Amino acid sequence: MGTRLREARALTQVALAELCGLPVLSVRRYEGDTVSPSPTAFKALVDALRFPKHFFLQPRAVTPGELTFFRSVHATSKSARTRAHWRINWIQSICAFLEEHLELPRVNLPVFDVPSDPREISSSEIEALAEQTRRAFGLGDGVISNTVLLLESNGVVVSRATAGHPKIDAFSQWRSGSPPVVLLGNEKDCAARSRLDVAHELGHLILHRHVAPEFFNLSSGHRLMEDQAQRFGGAFQLPASTFSDEFYAASLDHLLHLKSRWRLSIGAMLYRARQLDLLDDKTTQSLWRQRARWGWARHEPLDEELQPERPRLLARCIDLLLQECVVEKSDILQVLPYPQDALEELLGLHSSFFDESRATTVASFPQMKRETRSGETQAGPADVVQFPTKEPL
Repeated sequence: MGTRLREARALTQVALAELCGLPVLSVRRYEGDTVSPSPTAFKALVDALRFPKHFFLQPRAVTPGELTFFRSVHATSKSARTRAHWRINWIQSICAFLEEHLELPRVNLPVFDVPSDPREISSSEIEALAEQTRRAFGLGDGVISNTVLLLESNGVVVSRATAGHPKIDAFSQWRSGSPPVVLLGNEKDCAARSRLDVAHELGHLILHRHVAPEFFNLSSGHRLMEDQAQRFGGAFQLPASTFSDEFYAASLDHLLHLKSRWRLSIGAMLYRARQLDLLDDKTTQSLWRQRARWGWARHEPLDEELQPERPRLLARCIDLLLQECVVEKSDILQVLPYPQDALEELLGLHSSFFDESRATTVASFPQMKRETRSGETQAGPADVVQFPTKEPL
């Protein structure tokens, strides 16, 4: 009985022991593999952890050594990061299962000669890399219609689920031999903030894939990489040339008008305006204080009207497998032996999806709209790669 299940459920040994009606010492021994639980104790543990019984028959998983980029890593508890870590591991397992039957979109992230030491990456280089990434995706300098769909179309697996802590907005990982994964937290569910979170994680994937773990574990190193990913995200979502042309008034009312177009938070645009020297320090601080007085630090106007971008790739893959009768729902639950509610959430399926007897269409991909440099929308061919099914195993 390893610790990974308890950690995934955000339980302490004491809490798990209380739920099961077992001595804490017994739980510690089970986790240390010094003794095996009795059938009665095993059933109590399974019921408390809410994992399928056949999960416990799998070989012990080995924690991978790849970097996982967390937002606000030093402001969150170790247990919250551990819980989030296991969720991204489950997404990796989901991808491996899907790739046995489907051809997922090819990873199409641009590869740049970025120093492995983040201290050697300048702000001007980050601005240039964000612009080059837009060009690699075939984008101009206008508003990106759907950032999540853009990443999914270019081979990034995106999921939206409960991260386990309100300060974990998003995190990402790119494991060798697997597609890059971005998990967006559901806790805030704010569209404007989430759009920047997606671009922030793209920044990590572009800038920091080869950073040494030793540097990442340093407080100063993590802070630097977070600042760099945030700079990349701002530059990717708000290109310097277009945003500078449109920013003509140092007022919150004007920023609110820009929010309706760019669908990013006023705070993010205020920060970006200072980066580009569109505002001086005195005016910037004045606007920050005004924003706080108006109560916009916690909740901005338009937050309710803007809808968060929802991932579609994983749900569509499951739909294809079921529609083509490649697998049954019971097969999926057997191969992916995780809590059903967590699995449905990670896949972007509705609650109790696996309880239904018949498969239904889950999601479809509209055409990806491109922006020209002038900001005019041009409809091009869909960027999503088709998923031809392989023969059932």
